[in-house]
Amino acid sequence: MWNSFTAEMDKSFHRPAVWVLITVGTTLSVVFNYAIPYITYATSGSDVSAAAQQETLAGLLPGQWIPAILSGFPLFASAITLVLGALITGSEFNWETFKTVLIQRPGRKSVLSGKFLTLAVAVFVFVLAVFVAGAASSAIVALIESAPMDWPSIGEFLLAVGVGWFILVFWAAFGAMLATLSRGTSLAIGLGLVYLLAAEGLIAFAAQSSDLIAALWRVLPRANTGSIAAALVPQGISGPGVEAAVGPTQATLVVAVYLTGIVLVTGVVFLKRDVT
Repeated sequence: MWNSFTAEMDKSFHRPAVWVLITVGTTLSVVFNYAIPYITYATSGSDVSAAAQQETLAGLLPGQWIPAILSGFPLFASAITLVLGALITGSEFNWETFKTVLIQRPGRKSVLSGKFLTLAVAVFVFVLAVFVAGAASSAIVALIESAPMDWPSIGEFLLAVGVGWFILVFWAAFGAMLATLSRGTSLAIGLGLVYLLAAEGLIAFAAQSSDLIAALWRVLPRANTGSIAAALVPQGISGPGVEAAVGPTQATLVVAVYLTGIVLVTGVVFLKRDVT
């Protein structure tokens, strides 16, 4: 498994597509969490109250760095890692290289384990990149506005990185499962994004008028990953998909169950089915 992991790491991190996704995701985080809000703050007219302006500025300063970054994880960053999981796993089907790998020494369990471990590392790199870019953006805003730099504690930062990684690694594994089931990347990415960006949003809207649909919505993946993020995001900072549908403990357990099921389904299909 270790040899498969190191080989997969070497291959994946030499792929331009992986770095493009990480770069695009990091850039979008800075643009939506800092650039656009700061431009709105700096160019707001007289019709915007001073209190509203100060609230906008406070959300851009280092004291709110962690919740500002986490607010983008349940939707935008999740979409990036879903695509990442589909690419790392499904490209082998498109290239028809799985059969070449599997007729050599590594078995299917080792190959798949190497891919999942590589995916976990890639997601961790992405999480760190987003947080570092956010910290730099917060510091720049504080310098421009001559505001104090009250950074969160190391413990809060480590907790936020762990929470962010857990949310995103679930969606990466979801993309990997879809790629395995569809034996490719295109259909997996399409179905995954439709579910993440549209299907659960429509169910959440319908849940407002039906108790039965609301109960169903509270056990779905996006609702629970959003609830995990909401536990660390104050009410003053909003983000798409950040909503406390359930408590953080329940949400963590539900996502963990989903993640375990995804790994098991992917493993069974990959081990039992012809990869070609």
